Amino acid sequence: MRVLTGEGRKTPYLKEHSTEVAGLAENLSGDERYYNNLIVNKGLSEYDPVKLPMFMSDNVYLNGAKPSKHESGPLVLPAFDPGIKLIEKSDGMYLHINCDKEWCLHKRQLVTTELLGKAKSPNLPYMDYDGSVLKIDTDYFGKKRNTDNPAPGPFEFTEKKAISMKVWPKK
Repeated sequence: MRVLTGEGRKTPYLKEHSTEVAGLAENLSGDERYYNNLIVNKGLSEYDPVKLPMFMSDNVYLNGAKPSKHESGPLVLPAFDPGIKLIEKSDGMYLHINCDKEWCLHKRQLVTTELLGKAKSPNLPYMDYDGSVLKIDTDYFGKKRNTDNPAPGPFEFTEKKAISMKVWPKK
């Protein structure tokens, strides 16, 4: 288990949309965001003792993974093993994962600049690479997400029992 209670050193942070150092901040623990993830085995309970606020919601915990006390709206399925496999083939890497339709029935919100809020040290919002408002409305492959209730994890899916797809290089 890694230590999440600060490191006793200062960490540089940057000016908005720049590589210029804006200042140094105490390296306290916390001020992290975890939304709409599939989390297997370990979980986020190691964040329970952090000093700064944590922002966690609507993650799916599988195969014994445990949510943090800071989380709101977790879906915990401790006995469900998604059987995740990464398989190398001659044309790339393929991911196989077993799914549960309950993941899509659990209501969650789209990850946006508004949802993420501001990072503590620079007191700046989370923005897209070009400075525009962030709205994660497409999945890993560029497929449109259900903006009313996006699927957890990097792939938009509905009620399939298993997914097997080429993930690298992308098709």
